[in-house]
Amino acid sequence: MKAAAAPARAAPLERLALGLAALASGAIVWAASGQLVVVAGFAAGLIALGALAWVLGRPRAVAAEPGYAMPDWSVTVTA
Repeated sequence: MKAAAAPARAAPLERLALGLAALASGAIVWAASGQLVVVAGFAAGLIALGALAWVLGRPRAVAAEPGYAMPDWSVTVTA
């Protein structure tokens, strides 16, 4: 039976860097457009893509393999 690998977790520093990058991207969109609606749409798109990546990146449940009994060779030996 194979042991299931533990899912990789993002370190707090990686999450902080990702959050800062998202904020910087939002600030650049704000500076380029100057409109709150555009920034809100951009943020909604980032959230949607992040949720999609999270859902697709999760490990799937592995079906348990049936545990077959070892063969009983004593019947074969006596025959």
